[in-house]
Amino acid sequence: MKVVVGDKVYIQNYDVALFTNRLNSCPSFIMMGAVHDGIFMSSRDTQLDFSVSFTGEEAEEIKAMDYIIDFKTYSKKSKAAISREIEETKVKAEKMINSFCGLSDEERRKSFKDVQDKISQLGHIVVSLNAMLDYLKKKNRFEIPTA
Repeated sequence: MKVVVGDKVYIQNYDVALFTNRLNSCPSFIMMGAVHDGIFMSSRDTQLDFSVSFTGEEAEEIKAMDYIIDFKTYSKKSKAAISREIEETKVKAEKMINSFCGLSDEERRKSFKDVQDKISQLGHIVVSLNAMLDYLKKKNRFEIPTA
């Protein structure tokens, strides 16, 4: 999840983990901003923390990443709308997996990394939407950056 405050964009530790652990290509500015002494540390207790921020071109790039949901946008949606979006995203991922399985071996080899990234992004959206839903239900709380 991202939070835009003025010219800064904050992302949660969970988003950083997406880049460092799942995606085949990680923007170097994310690694530079999140990894210290070669290590990125996050735990279940800190995964929802907004511990990394970006400005300038980097902030604009993060804003454009539709698979990192925007807190402000989703905080205005109803719980029912978010629940529907979760289900729609799961269906989209399932269709993508089924399409991939229907490809020839050669087509699967060529498209594997791209499909893997897209499915990972959809899974990331589902996890983030569930976190937002829990936030709205007051099941979990995380501190929203204000400056």
